[in-house]
Amino acid sequence: MISRQAKTVSSAARNYALSGAGAAYEHPGSDASLSAALKVGEVARVLRCHPSTVYRLLRRGELRGFKLGSDWRFLRSEVERFMREASEGARGPSADRA
Repeated sequence: MISRQAKTVSSAARNYALSGAGAAYEHPGSDASLSAALKVGEVARVLRCHPSTVYRLLRRGELRGFKLGSDWRFLRSEVERFMREASEGARGPSADRA
């Protein structure tokens, strides 16, 4: 028997894939979909920061994520976008001064 939460996750993933927002649909239990969604601790390791910093970035809207049950998840592409924008922002003002 499939739980109500599992059905919700499956339908949400299917709707996301069918909307054209994502790549080809991957079942939520597959390795490909799991590697694309990172947990708070994994994002903290990638960014080399404390998990509370990840929550702070999330609250400020600087890093976008989604809730899966009571846990936050982050798409790998979103973390890469954040890192790219953060590095561009860090280089921007100093490049103008040079």
